[in-house]
Amino acid sequence: FVPKDFEDDPDFGEGLSQELGEELEAKCGEPDKITAFEKNPRGVVIVKFKTSFAASECIKLMEGRWFAERQIKSYYWDGTTDFTVKEAESVEEERLDNFGDWVEEQEIEPELMMRVEGGGDSEDEEPEPPKAGAGGESES
Repeated sequence: FVPKDFEDDPDFGEGLSQELGEELEAKCGEPDKITAFEKNPRGVVIVKFKTSFAASECIKLMEGRWFAERQIKSYYWDGTTDFTVKEAESVEEERLDNFGDWVEEQEIEPELMMRVEGGGDSEDEEPEPPKAGAGGESES
């Protein structure tokens, strides 16, 4: 797969995991976890099994196969390599700005708005500072 597959079809990742999981369970053993790195252009999927035998069988089964016109390379994951591809800082900033704009455009129901409880009726009124001697120990 390529990242565009996930963009074009919101259900692509779920379908990929389900199809792969069913085939591997039937031929290798039950996968414990399937993780597709949807932004990685290399089409990386990590499959974790309950047994090393099932993992070994998966590598034998998948190595060299073709999927979506790409040949699969199958090997043991070292447990440390991070296949996550982060978006460019400018893309992330634009996405966050767009989200902030969207949040600000939302109308909030009055019962969901934050209220400040206090002594005054006016929102502009500042609270009175505590008076000297109030609330502490007194000397006699």
